[in-house]
Amino acid sequence: MPAVVAGSWRRSTRPPEAATPPRRAARRRADPTIGPMPLTNVQLADLTVDGFLDRLASSDPAPGGGSASALAGAMAAGLVGMVAELTAGREQYAEHDAAVREVRAAASEHRRTLMALAQDDATAYDAV
Repeated sequence: MPAVVAGSWRRSTRPPEAATPPRRAARRRADPTIGPMPLTNVQLADLTVDGFLDRLASSDPAPGGGSASALAGAMAAGLVGMVAELTAGREQYAEHDAAVREVRAAASEHRRTLMALAQDDATAYDAV
């Protein structure tokens, strides 16, 4: 016998074991950035980590592996930038200061590039 969905005027044809868990369904209704909506109007950088992961785990075509890989690279570049930031200007590393500042600038540029590539990948697959 089909399950009755709360707040619905008709019976669901979905088997009860396939129903969306109530907490996830409530979160999707509460947060418009979660769920099967195209990413063309949403910037990946504006999503929460949880929102990005929910979209990544969904059946939507985007974001997918390309966006996730680019985001992982952007996080790696962010970590390199953090280390460079903590090292630059310190007396004990004075002889390496110029190189550290170059690394910091390159890491920042790579982070921006990778985030743009993640967005481009998601936008391209959203059209599929």
